[in-house]
Amino acid sequence: MKKNRHFNDNQIQDKSKIPFRLNLLFFIVFILFAILIFKLGDVQLQHGKEYQEEVDQTKLLSISTPVQRGLIYDSRGLVLAGNKASNAIMYTRGLNIDRSKMYETAVNLGKYISVDPGYLSKLNCAEFYLSNKSNHESMLTQMPKKFKVDSKNKALNPDAIENNLVKFTINQNLTFTSKQKQEASIFKSMESAYPLSTVYLKTNELTDKEIAKVNEHLLELPGVSVGAYWIRENTTNPTISGVLGSVTSHKQGLPKDEINSLLAQGYARNDSVGVSFLEQGYEKILKGSKKVSQIELSTNNQIISQKTIYPGQIGGSLNLTINSKFQNDVSYALKSTLESIVNGGYAGKCDGAYAVVMNPNSGAIYAMAGVNRDLKTGKITYNPLGVMNKAYVMGSSVKGAMVMGGLMSGAISTNNNVLPDEAIRLPGTRSKGSVYPEGTFSSLSATQALEVSSNIYMMRLAMKESNAKYVPGTSMSVDKNSFQRLRMYFNEFGLGVKTGIDLPGEITGLVGSSYNEEGQLLTGSLMDLSYGNYDSYTTLQMAQYISTIANNGYRMKPYIVQSIQQIENDGSKGPIIFSNKPQVLNKINASQSQFDLVKAGLHDVVYGSGNLQVDGWRTGLAMKDLPYEISAKTGTSESIAPDGTPILNESLVSFAPSKNPQIAMAIVFPGLNNVSYQNLPSIPVPIQIANQIYKIFGKYYPNGVN
Repeated sequence: MKKNRHFNDNQIQDKSKIPFRLNLLFFIVFILFAILIFKLGDVQLQHGKEYQEEVDQTKLLSISTPVQRGLIYDSRGLVLAGNKASNAIMYTRGLNIDRSKMYETAVNLGKYISVDPGYLSKLNCAEFYLSNKSNHESMLTQMPKKFKVDSKNKALNPDAIENNLVKFTINQNLTFTSKQKQEASIFKSMESAYPLSTVYLKTNELTDKEIAKVNEHLLELPGVSVGAYWIRENTTNPTISGVLGSVTSHKQGLPKDEINSLLAQGYARNDSVGVSFLEQGYEKILKGSKKVSQIELSTNNQIISQKTIYPGQIGGSLNLTINSKFQNDVSYALKSTLESIVNGGYAGKCDGAYAVVMNPNSGAIYAMAGVNRDLKTGKITYNPLGVMNKAYVMGSSVKGAMVMGGLMSGAISTNNNVLPDEAIRLPGTRSKGSVYPEGTFSSLSATQALEVSSNIYMMRLAMKESNAKYVPGTSMSVDKNSFQRLRMYFNEFGLGVKTGIDLPGEITGLVGSSYNEEGQLLTGSLMDLSYGNYDSYTTLQMAQYISTIANNGYRMKPYIVQSIQQIENDGSKGPIIFSNKPQVLNKINASQSQFDLVKAGLHDVVYGSGNLQVDGWRTGLAMKDLPYEISAKTGTSESIAPDGTPILNESLVSFAPSKNPQIAMAIVFPGLNNVSYQNLPSIPVPIQIANQIYKIFGKYYPNGVN
């Protein structure tokens, strides 16, 4: 009995331990569940939004596509550079999309559209062929073992084997059908896209049937879409089209020499971009803001949906200062005059003719006209950019700046400016005189020297500025900085420096040597520089220089963009977002009386001073009957063509009306026949053109200008 009782006590004792263990287990489970619930609550409530955004970011990404480019208008609102809308087939490359996927899409798309395959290199063909997995495996099997191992018979890394496979495939001389070539071309365009960028696959001659077929099969064409493409259309007027510049097509894409810089600015490789002149200079304005779309990616990084979150902003449009009809008429006047002197046997080595018409008070360009003549074929073409990228020795038309420099330096004054008119005789060279016979005048004042275009006066003035010690026929010594001093004054008026025009490609001209090979100062060349027969300048520089005199000393920055205007997405004109304000580059440190003296001399060039002896030699007589009161300076420089032929460069600068200048002009005809003075045309060629331009100006601006 006792034994049994003892057994039962043990059983009871063991049974009492079981609920405790279960309770402990349940407690532990409870604690774990509590921790789990706490963590879930923390994730959901405390950090839920943050984690959800992170998840969304991995699925929703943004891409951008180009918008319509801004337009370019002339001063009257005529469209010079516009856009033509075209339907387009586009491809947006997803993340981690390999070549085999793009191959499948290219082959499928090739069933519904036809494209011009264009140029396909052997490399393009090989890469397309190998993007087919079956072709890749077959070609890899055919490739000899030596292309898969190194010199020690050790297997090459996969990249090296792949490079060798491409080379091996190229050497197989693959032949493609016409359809395969089109597929390869589509593949080539698709492959040019980097992840999440969009490229155009077809932009022209896209038929309604092709669009319908592509839209119908978009589900089997991942990344492909139908959209709009804008083709740049420039005016067909050749007198101004060169100023506008050019834009690359999507096939050309970004220029190779700027690709890295442009990619860093957010461009895609096949974006259209301005590559010259206005299109390039105002690229940031014209390109607009890209359309932004949000795309949703599947788990395998395929694009499954796309929606617009920002429609983009059409590029800003440019309103020019140039009246295209005035530009056209000025250009035609240059061309017809050049043709007439060619037919008359006076053209010689003349390679073109150039003219700039601008507002001297603001710097606004009304016309920048030019024609180019091919000396081999004789063909004459329009070249408006020649006014800023071609430089010539201009001759006496720079003498206004020379006299201003003499006044500013103190070499002469408004009350004391008479210099002897005796030719300069230096050793080893013929005497340096003027166009009129030596001895015609014993002395001249500054205004008289401008009127009769005295070279002697300018040389005497340079000698005074340079502290020259001169013994006729034997020697002349001048300050070492004499060239620098004369050029400094020329530069202040814009001669020999860039004008600052809002166009790329401007040159400064050529500066002649100051010293010979022995290090001796070229005093004879210093004399030539003083009357415009040494350094070369552009036509635009000449226009800026004469404008600076016309407006009493303000060197204005030339510009051809008057304002920038927003264009609404419906194509209508929006508000003006920028207006070009006149910009002073530098102010000439000279008195009004000094400017008045020089301007009086330029006025006398046309109308004379009343001194019959002097007036008989004035050079601008043929402009006196124009409806405007003109101030002008003619110029003729002698030089040698590359083949040794003596030539003349004829130029003219002028402004009108003399007392309230509203228009300034520079004209040059280089390389004309160097004939005797008696055989020169009765009216110099630049004056013939100036007379025409002033009359044309009156036609388009009958009330003057603002």
